[in-house]
Amino acid sequence: HEQNGLKALHAQFLHVLQHNGIQPVQSVGKTFDPHVHECMLQSNNPAEKDNQVVEELQKGYLFHGRVLRPAKVKVNVHKQQGQPMETRSLEARHD
Repeated sequence: HEQNGLKALHAQFLHVLQHNGIQPVQSVGKTFDPHVHECMLQSNNPAEKDNQVVEELQKGYLFHGRVLRPAKVKVNVHKQQGQPMETRSLEARHD
């Protein structure tokens, strides 16, 4: 019963946030967007799309469409010949 009460409270809290203009940033499965995502980790999985968010480490939020807190994410990056993954990530963030 306590579990159901917490779920109901959580759902009500999310509804209040949404009613006041706060929306969660959509991350997993989306293309990395440096405006709303902060890349904390990278993977190099050829089975996943390049520059795709594969894991959300911390939820991000928008307030009336403006970033309140960026989502901290893990991004799949296909390593390019002769270029370290770290360099590529920094270049993507400055676009």
